[in-house]
Amino acid sequence: MTVRALVRPVSVLALGLLLGCPGNTDTGKEPGDTADTATVDTAETGDTGLCPDGSAPVTYYADNDRDTYGDLNSPQEACEKAIGWVVDASDCDDTNGDINPAATEVCNGADDNCDGATDEGLATTWYADADNDGFGDAAAPTSACEQPSGYVADDSDCDDTDNHVNPDADDLCSGEDENCDGVIDLPGTAMYEDPAGVRYDVTAPLAAGTADAPAYIGDQAGYSIEVTSGTVSLCEGTWYAKVVLAGLGSDVTVVGRDGAAKTTLTTHGTAGGDDGSVIAVTGATLTVRGLTITGGIGSEDNTKGGGVAVTQSGAVAFTPNVTFYDTIITGNQTDYGGGLALLDYGSVAMHDSWVTGNVANEVGGGVWVQDHGELTCDVTGLGGGGFTSNSAPIAGGFYFSSKSNGLLDSSGCDWGNAGVDDNSVNDIQRQPYYSNAWCFGNSTAITDLVTCDSTGCSGTQVVSCG
Repeated sequence: MTVRALVRPVSVLALGLLLGCPGNTDTGKEPGDTADTATVDTAETGDTGLCPDGSAPVTYYADNDRDTYGDLNSPQEACEKAIGWVVDASDCDDTNGDINPAATEVCNGADDNCDGATDEGLATTWYADADNDGFGDAAAPTSACEQPSGYVADDSDCDDTDNHVNPDADDLCSGEDENCDGVIDLPGTAMYEDPAGVRYDVTAPLAAGTADAPAYIGDQAGYSIEVTSGTVSLCEGTWYAKVVLAGLGSDVTVVGRDGAAKTTLTTHGTAGGDDGSVIAVTGATLTVRGLTITGGIGSEDNTKGGGVAVTQSGAVAFTPNVTFYDTIITGNQTDYGGGLALLDYGSVAMHDSWVTGNVANEVGGGVWVQDHGELTCDVTGLGGGGFTSNSAPIAGGFYFSSKSNGLLDSSGCDWGNAGVDDNSVNDIQRQPYYSNAWCFGNSTAITDLVTCDSTGCSGTQVVSCG
């Protein structure tokens, strides 16, 4: 018996499935898949969950910004990597190719290097400046790459609701800390601050001064306050005290914290008082700010410099022995120089300050220059300054003695108006009993630049001395 093998035809389709068609390699994608959306399904992995080559599918992550870092929130499994997909999942912004773990952090408000922090070490801390005084509130910071509107780099304002309170403000004696130094000053108190910034309460020794026995501020042993440098600050009130500096090299500042209208320095008063000027400086340096100087009766046996007497021995380059800022010298009386006397080479600089209402029994109601003294006067603020309403039999405003080679330089200072507040008699005058005598002013106000020396003054205000 002949045995025949049973052979069943194999269809072309089945054979193709078994052997695979040439040029139709499996990519792990269904026909409808694109390169960016390829996925693995059961038709590709079969029941085993494996790729056709027997390997496990790989998780890829979308890289939409093409920076080679993928988006953790956009995973797909596939047997092969498609275009726009990567195995990395560390991109924190897959819409921006400049943001990824390899990027350099820059100050722009974004997490450029995907480390979970923004602008680390790069942003500046700014502080709110609610009162627009240029000083910020340490309790209201913000970080930003650029300065935000209403913010400043400073954090030293102690009251950001008041633009009169900040480290640059004048510290008044109001019971508030206007200059944010942590010290609150009250009316009627006085402080001394040494050059190192250490402050001392000197209220008691200065308040002990009286009309008949004023306190002394100066560089001599035994004075109420013995100082050769630093600043004495006086709060609002009338202080019966005088300033005397006689030590070469002494450099002291005396300040009226609430201004000349509220702070007075005087050596006497209605009850009479001490023999001398309110301020007497010899060879030293003094700065006076915000005070009214009054009640002086002159140094050298009550004859010279009712309010202020300044002496400098020997010729020196012009450096003011005394400099006044926002100060009023008024109500002083003596024989020579009711307001001020400049002796030898004494020099004074006046800024926004007044010499007004002083009396000389002989000459120089406002100022007397004995020898080579120099005085400058200028006005920079709204309060003005100058020489008004001073009186003397000779030279109501400013007097050059017969042997004087002194100088006067007045820029914008007021010399009074005739019939109103003029100096009597004559604004500026030199010794009238010599052939080189001259007079200047007294006809109208002198508010422009006026320069005078022993030969006369610039300008057209020369008048008869008769």
